Amino acid sequence: MRDARARGGKHGRRTATARVTPAGPGGIRLVVISVGGIPMAALGPVRDINLPLPALPLGTTIKDVSVTGQGVLVHLTGQNVSFGG
Repeated sequence: MRDARARGGKHGRRTATARVTPAGPGGIRLVVISVGGIPMAALGPVRDINLPLPALPLGTTIKDVSVTGQGVLVHLTGQNVSFGG
């Protein structure tokens, strides 16, 4: 479980913090835990989002999710994974 922060906004700067975790074998889950100056209830279903990743090779699962300065890093594990041909 990692926390990620994002800044931006067309009408001034806002900072949001979300918890990033694996969501089963083929996705990640983002749960917003705070948004500067915006009531959490105003986010509605956007507060908790499951993002499926593009099709992973058969036998591959998500082991961990990390947040870095460049974005979200997904760590994968796999057994008997075939790449190509």
